[in-house]
Amino acid sequence: MTDGFGTEAPVRVAIVGSSGRIAQDWKNAIDAENGAKLAATIDPTTATSGAHFASIEEFVHAQGALRCQAAIVASPPKTHRDLVERLLDLGLSVLCEKPFATSTDDAEAMLAAADRSNCSLVLASKFRFTPPVQAAQTWIADGRIGEPIAYENVFSAPIDMAERWNADPEIAGGGVLQDNGPHAADLARALCGPIASVVASTTRPVQKLRVEDGIRLMFRFESGAVGTSDLSWSLPAARQDMAIVRGHRGTLRIRWDGAELIPADGSAPQHRAEGYDKRGAFGAQLSEFLQLCRGRGQSTVDSKDALAAVAFVESAYRSLQEGRFIDIVEKER
Repeated sequence: MTDGFGTEAPVRVAIVGSSGRIAQDWKNAIDAENGAKLAATIDPTTATSGAHFASIEEFVHAQGALRCQAAIVASPPKTHRDLVERLLDLGLSVLCEKPFATSTDDAEAMLAAADRSNCSLVLASKFRFTPPVQAAQTWIADGRIGEPIAYENVFSAPIDMAERWNADPEIAGGGVLQDNGPHAADLARALCGPIASVVASTTRPVQKLRVEDGIRLMFRFESGAVGTSDLSWSLPAARQDMAIVRGHRGTLRIRWDGAELIPADGSAPQHRAEGYDKRGAFGAQLSEFLQLCRGRGQSTVDSKDALAAVAFVESAYRSLQEGRFIDIVEKER
């Protein structure tokens, strides 16, 4: 994959669902990345400059001339399986926004399509690429807090969802759990390992929506640790912590403005000042994805992680229906 001068040519990328907020973040990341070129956009509602297509069918017919090598899927969740399978069948590697799929059946079908195509299929998971989370992972791996015992997470901010497709169950497949649950699941998994079971309870609704606008999740990790996650589109965040991890040797505070290690022996806390950087996180995952497109390296977020995030959300919705802990069985891949 080189140009006429012997240097590597940029990976030609298409964005599907190009009119959304997240799509703009990926456009910005591509603009800042020398190794990528935005070659096409696909969206039924808003035309953009350059090669734009109103449907995936139009894009498929034009792909021979476009020569796209990769795609970023940022369309509503209910469209993901069909779009991802068609893009993989074209020979494109795919970076798929969360939620990866709205059911484990769809997720497994998408991953099977990736196996058949020998192309990469990756879940977009920005928090794994942020300095506070990476610092926390290093401290945990080094045994600085001992084995994780208790975990807490909050993703909460008041957002008017009345006119947004994320609150339309026919498009999104659910409410705040479907929207922010994949991030909650993947962050917990990245810090404390696989989750074994989950129970869910919705909060009193604030917004008049057809879906839940707030939910509390309790879960058990395979290690025996326990965790909670509070997700809300209506409540302000009560603190600056994204997550807290406690062990017998200390506590980790993963904050939006950095990370802090508080030893249990009373010694001085340690700090990592780099905070959450959305632009940097998108850029870092894009750079890794481009290397995968070139057949190099490994993905930070693998197929097991993608499937686990879907299974977590699916199990939490089942818990809402049945009012009990639901076991999450991770399938071998």
